[in-house]
Amino acid sequence: MCSLKNHSLLFLLTFLILSASSNAQVFRTLKNFDEIEIGLGPNIFKSHQNASSISMKMGLTGTVNLLYKVKPNFFISARMFYDYTGYSDKFKGLYYDPTIDSTNCKCTVSLGNVETISHTNRTGLSILGRLKVKEFNLYFEGGPFASYFLKGVRIRRESWNTITYKDKINPDTKILGGVSIAVGYRAAIGKTLGLNFLLIENLNLLEFINSTLTFQIGINYHNKN
Repeated sequence: MCSLKNHSLLFLLTFLILSASSNAQVFRTLKNFDEIEIGLGPNIFKSHQNASSISMKMGLTGTVNLLYKVKPNFFISARMFYDYTGYSDKFKGLYYDPTIDSTNCKCTVSLGNVETISHTNRTGLSILGRLKVKEFNLYFEGGPFASYFLKGVRIRRESWNTITYKDKINPDTKILGGVSIAVGYRAAIGKTLGLNFLLIENLNLLEFINSTLTFQIGINYHNKN
């Protein structure tokens, strides 16, 4: 029992030392960046395939952005993001209708409504150039992004029955990429803090059928040099 306690104390001590060392390293790394931003806001997944039948559902995007100053008005940023997106697709489908099957032939059909609702979770990274227009507190961004599919679910509902079908989404490729563009406004709320209002669009160039539009409100911290 004493040996077990000693091992437990040794494990705890080792864990605390490693955690402190790791946190100190993270802090030193973050200090090398000129600005750090955290943002959260709603998104809309826009599909350009069968656009008339697809309706968008609001999702959520969270970001952490690290910026390195190249020139007084130009920064390079690394934005890590998490997207939860959704959309629904409505169409007509044929089904066996027993209410009009007077001969019990199992061959009578009617036209009903079908709706599928899809939700996906992705994480990714954007490498962007940011140009600041200090006179108006505006900034513009552009650059490539890549995202990785984490998980997804598809729900199917049919008007002719009360059963809800649910299955996992298995995309052909889990990695997508494209171009990210953004425009933002920063309002100073202190010497080192700012409030960001940001509009981001990630245009997927690998499938050419969708993009994600995000509006975010976030906090900006910059090292005072």
